[in-house]
Amino acid sequence: MADAIRVTGPINAAGLEMTLETGKLAPQADGAVLVRVGETVILSTVVTSKPREGIDFFPLTVDVEERMYAAGKIPGSFFRREGRPTEQAILACRLTDRPLRPSFPKGYRNETQIVATVLGADLQNPHDVPVINGASAALMISGIPFAGPIGAVRLAHHDGVWIPHPTYQEGDASTFELIVAGQFCDAKIGRIYRMRIDQDGGNAHRPKHCGSGRTGQAAADDRDVSVPHGGPRFGPHHCAGKGK
Repeated sequence: MADAIRVTGPINAAGLEMTLETGKLAPQADGAVLVRVGETVILSTVVTSKPREGIDFFPLTVDVEERMYAAGKIPGSFFRREGRPTEQAILACRLTDRPLRPSFPKGYRNETQIVATVLGADLQNPHDVPVINGASAALMISGIPFAGPIGAVRLAHHDGVWIPHPTYQEGDASTFELIVAGQFCDAKIGRIYRMRIDQDGGNAHRPKHCGSGRTGQAAADDRDVSVPHGGPRFGPHHCAGKGK
């Protein structure tokens, strides 16, 4: 097994750091990245297979697995099993799918599955943005043709100041909160996806601009653990047909 690769960088002015690590867990997956923000830990894995015959769409599946043990709890019901996916998990799946899907080549029909498992939850740092960044990083090292990386950031506006990657408590106290994903292209941001906006309906006002470059930084961190995409397993012959 190859040595683990770890990249750590600051993601806000308060000193919060995001760590991306690969090479230690899930070696049988095409790509696996462990993402840590504070004590919130996400394992993002990606696997793919050959396309089904006659398929005319890209079968990309994103699954976010929330587990109670991540917060140190055990289900106490009669069945003692995990329940159905929460609304937050479903939204995290959609937030991950939206920026990643356009970065695959046209005609790519291989079944691709991204699974993000919440291994640790510190009840302070949300896990949805690390899920997006972890999925992008896992795709970059998988050899799957993927025109990434994609970086994501949550921004909260409070007392006239933008707070990157706010905690749950900072988000609740803010008047405006949004999630942005983008692509890092030679010191410039390419595609930008403004995917979710939460605004306090009281005396909130709409900010004029977002003064943060953390989206590009997250994408750059992904690039540090990446290998040239479109590796030997995935050549042009895996892409057939037309359309998205």
